[in-house]
Amino acid sequence: MKKAFLSALTIMLAVASYGQNLHFICIADTDDNKIGKSVTKDVNQMLDFVMSLASDIGIEDNLQPAIVMMGKECNKRNLLTTIEEFKCANDDVVIFYYSGHGVRAYQDASEFPQLCLQKDFISLEYVKEKIEKKEPGLAIILADCCNSYNSSVTPK
Repeated sequence: MKKAFLSALTIMLAVASYGQNLHFICIADTDDNKIGKSVTKDVNQMLDFVMSLASDIGIEDNLQPAIVMMGKECNKRNLLTTIEEFKCANDDVVIFYYSGHGVRAYQDASEFPQLCLQKDFISLEYVKEKIEKKEPGLAIILADCCNSYNSSVTPK
């Protein structure tokens, strides 16, 4: 199933991204004692995937330097600054990837999780909307986290 998804994604990107730039933004909680090791492994696999994808569809020269925030850099301020300052063209492909803890408040209107960034929370939907406002040709927003309800979290 995973290979079928990746193959479909590769074909879709090949059609959608000929000649465009490929951007990868990653924020990952590698310092967490419970999940840090697996998050580190996931980030490395995603970096390999993005590089392979660019090579497979012939745009390795258009692969932009990855923006990766891990460990102490995995915080709300860095994410907000990165998303705000990030620039792309309207025919570029942007892949955003988060790996870490996630929750949802009972009152959240969104079905997307809130990303936990060193005890601060930010809605994945907010990140998605900010990236979409940059008007890339294709935006893929991925979050490897829980999305379960938590009564101690406020809506975002």
